[in-house]
Amino acid sequence: MNNSIATINNIENLKPVGINYSTGLNIYQSFQAQSGFNYQVGVREMQGLIIVEGIVEGTACLFLSGIQVREKETGKEICNISVERNTRYSRQLVMELVHQHLCNAVIDSVTKEGGTVNRHEVEAQVAEMLDHCYFAESRQAALGWAKRVGIIQ
Repeated sequence: MNNSIATINNIENLKPVGINYSTGLNIYQSFQAQSGFNYQVGVREMQGLIIVEGIVEGTACLFLSGIQVREKETGKEICNISVERNTRYSRQLVMELVHQHLCNAVIDSVTKEGGTVNRHEVEAQVAEMLDHCYFAESRQAALGWAKRVGIIQ
């Protein structure tokens, strides 16, 4: 995972090669290993950050291989999140890991600079941004469907 992610440092200069509809990721790199697994590096954007996710797709299984959070403008890494081998992928899991590591990075940085910050406010704001990033399109699709079939007006 880390080797694959390291090769896309200048993400703003690259174009996605596709979309993985099961994850919602814009895919920037993809290759199929001799094992038959498809390795992909995908990106989400969130409020000036990019979240880079490494996924491994097989027959009827999807694994997470790692996550990086970077500042979009500079490409500087904010956090690099390792996961255990054979960790099943879910948006919820990725969102929880990013939330934990990003909040800790912000709070630790403020503290080391001699400042103070309200942990609960940081956690609430980051949670709201992540929820929008990971689930806004799914909610819009569900609402659109419910309107089309007459469940809601």
